[in-house]
Amino acid sequence: MKDYFWKRRNLEIPDQTPIDQPTNPSLYKGRFRLNAQPSKSKPKPVSKKTNSRYKASNDAADRAQKGRIVMPRGPITDPSIYDPDGFFASTPVGLLGGSLDPFDSFALKLKPESLKLIYYCTPDERSITELLADIGTELIDKQSYSKDFLDLNVGGGYCLFDAREHRALFHSILYLVALDFNLRRGFTDDIGCLYHSSEAFRLINAQIRNDIIEDATIAAVALVAAKENLGGMFGLSNMHMQGLKYMVDRRGGIAKVQGIHRGVVTWADFCNSTVWNCPPQFPYLTPSKALEDPLFPPNPLEPVESLSLHRLFTVEQDLSAVVQSLCKISAAKDANAHKKEANRVYDVEYRLHLLHSRVSNNEPASKDMLSLCVALNVYLYLAIRELPAKAQLIRRLIDRLQTRLQADSTERFISSDEQKQNWKLWTLFIGYGAALENGRQEWFTQALRAAYIEAEYRDMEQIRGILKELLWQDSWCEHYFNKLREELAR
Repeated sequence: MKDYFWKRRNLEIPDQTPIDQPTNPSLYKGRFRLNAQPSKSKPKPVSKKTNSRYKASNDAADRAQKGRIVMPRGPITDPSIYDPDGFFASTPVGLLGGSLDPFDSFALKLKPESLKLIYYCTPDERSITELLADIGTELIDKQSYSKDFLDLNVGGGYCLFDAREHRALFHSILYLVALDFNLRRGFTDDIGCLYHSSEAFRLINAQIRNDIIEDATIAAVALVAAKENLGGMFGLSNMHMQGLKYMVDRRGGIAKVQGIHRGVVTWADFCNSTVWNCPPQFPYLTPSKALEDPLFPPNPLEPVESLSLHRLFTVEQDLSAVVQSLCKISAAKDANAHKKEANRVYDVEYRLHLLHSRVSNNEPASKDMLSLCVALNVYLYLAIRELPAKAQLIRRLIDRLQTRLQADSTERFISSDEQKQNWKLWTLFIGYGAALENGRQEWFTQALRAAYIEAEYRDMEQIRGILKELLWQDSWCEHYFNKLREELAR
């Protein structure tokens, strides 16, 4: 380098004049190369990272301005994202399913999928006391959640409150809630449902291995069996129901199962009876004399066989008592006083299963009531208990009802007995409402159209009046009656 500049300054020596473009650039092998070609390497990504961060921040600001929820990418490590109003942060862990012991592994270390399910069945703008008393009465994000699903079927907030010390029961409840969440949205079993099922099975098996049979463990098994019946796993549920019966017998009978846990076992037994069309295997015990249905004489410890033969003398009397009780429950539900009728729902369903068993046994003058008993069961599950219409248990009832009605299709709809004709119209209407949510209403629609023409009804208002005189629950029946009106007008 120094030699080069020296020659540039001493131009008087002609043979040492420097050349601007050396013929062989490889001669200059030092650290610095002269006349080097421009580099084709990519620029450093510093500015690019800066631009991407700036762009990401702008996108987040734009989404916030448009009212969209800004969710961070990647794994969610901050549960406060699912707790915007501080509900979990302000509530003691012991009231949310965890223990008060800070060293307990079950101190509500739940994943976002589980928190979603808790939010799904948790009301808002209520105190913790009201939450534990009436859990499931209103959805926090205002979605179409059945507010009575837990109250009438699982037992309400007390069951979830009691689960704070029984992890198997806690996961069994969320396992059932996950099924309801998925069925009402058309989803299949997601991660949350599979997670809570595996945890429930693991904890229940651990209790059985240790020969610990508590009321909460029995209730957890009952919830699992009920979920499997609703989800269509009938064989597996039947196996778990046999295990449940063994555990209840080990406990000393259904009378020894206390509190709301007995109601959970009873409901699982009813679901099993519905699937297999058989009487309940546990006798129904009324919680208190104040909640007994006056239509049914009290004697809860009477065996099932003598109950059906001596207490109610004829099938017609039994059917009349069931319908009257359903009318009272429906009226209370319309008046938002249905929680007082919750135990009567158990009572009337128990009587309904006994009635169906008697009718199925070819009792004289009762064959025509088979389809009506199935329709009453569908009405109880959808209009009163508000079970998901897309549950496999409901689809099984729809198939059973359609089969029974098709067997009687050879007879004319018009009958000399006007009451019998009206009940057949009501049965077709209930089948239509249940089948509509499953896309299987075509047969019921055609049967109702034929009945409308054959009976020469004046208009749809006449049909509405007939149905309301028999058995009617406003919110459920009105919705499907309007759907039927649209179908028949086409």
